[in-house]
Amino acid sequence: SAGISKENRELLEHALIAKEGEAIYYLNGAPETFMNGDELIAARTGSYGKLLLPLSETLKALGADSVSMSGGKDLVIKYDGETIRIMAGTGIVRRGFRITRLNSPVILYLNRAMAGGEFYQNITGRTFIENNGMIIILPEGKCPDKETSRRLLDASARLFKS
Repeated sequence: SAGISKENRELLEHALIAKEGEAIYYLNGAPETFMNGDELIAARTGSYGKLLLPLSETLKALGADSVSMSGGKDLVIKYDGETIRIMAGTGIVRRGFRITRLNSPVILYLNRAMAGGEFYQNITGRTFIENNGMIIILPEGKCPDKETSRRLLDASARLFKS
């Protein structure tokens, strides 16, 4: 799209971009759809004011080997050779004996685990920017400044204008 630098375009072409209320998201420049079986599932804002994305689909899109739920609430994630556990309804991430407490919990919505940017950053190491119901999970190692972040969000918002 016009008015975006080559560098910023490249960032967006290697990012995951989602918008509140939309089941369509963009992964590495291509439109994808959050699905729950054969039903669409949209990104939604949680009670903490953060945008929540369907956990399993989002993590798999970001390279997780597997995501499974055991015992109704315990999520087991295999990512980059590590086994990571989190219980839905909490923000407690367990990697063996190491425990991280997230500010906002992973929630269950219609029996689907949903999580915010902080969770994906904790699991994948990829930073994110979020504003006005838009989230961009950036390529690994990228941490744009405020001005660049604003431009990336503006450019991303245009993807969802139909």
